[in-house]
Amino acid sequence: MQLQPPAIHLDDRGRMLPHRDDDWIFEVNGDGSALDIWAFEEGQDDGKPLDLGKAKLVGLVTTIGKDVVHRFDSDRSRGTEFGFLVLNQQMFIQAGRIFFRPCPRPGERVEPPPPAEIEWLAVTADYLPKSGILEKLDLSGFEVNGIRESRLAELELDGWELIVEADNKGRLRSFYLPGRDRLVYVKRRRPQPADTSSPNYSLQIQGDCPNCGTVAYLYSRDELRDDIVKRRPLKLLCLNCNESRDATPVERERLARIANDAR
Repeated sequence: MQLQPPAIHLDDRGRMLPHRDDDWIFEVNGDGSALDIWAFEEGQDDGKPLDLGKAKLVGLVTTIGKDVVHRFDSDRSRGTEFGFLVLNQQMFIQAGRIFFRPCPRPGERVEPPPPAEIEWLAVTADYLPKSGILEKLDLSGFEVNGIRESRLAELELDGWELIVEADNKGRLRSFYLPGRDRLVYVKRRRPQPADTSSPNYSLQIQGDCPNCGTVAYLYSRDELRDDIVKRRPLKLLCLNCNESRDATPVERERLARIANDAR
């Protein structure tokens, strides 16, 4: 199904990304008071009945109350399994985090909040390693570089973006190395090797992180079904602070449903 209004994707700084017509799968949870919905990769629009076994999940999962749903409209032009979920709230997706804002009328788009103001902080060459930012980005799968500021627009086409970090007061900051050729620090997601034995945190749920105290997005390994069958602990990773822990029984049950429906 597709959401109305469609989800709005934002980058780390709150700027709108190109429009996407995401497809979502939904399931009414245990007591019927809410819906679990998760996104899967585009390319299912072939006019054939939806085959969940072939739907590639992309790791975006959230739960919404039934009062958020205004109505469901079928879309027979795409097939009996497709439709539109008309919402009373606008979904925003930013850096793997999902949040909502009320719509003035059901299905009516809500503009995102203004992009956050970024402060520039002059640093020394060893600031990123000493502050722990370099290690955090490395653990999150990013490579880091310092480039001349004049080349930023050019390198954004290759996937590089400014490093933006919040300080202890919530202010967003980017970093530069002073000098005749001012260098700014950028990051880019590191390509994953085709064959790797390290865990791949590809599915996503919400849960309370005991380390940073926030409702963080937690990831589960892509060998999820095998882990559940063999009763292995499910390792979850907090996107906010990068601390890992075992899934709780409730989280394990939710992940088991996701794994079963994605077969």
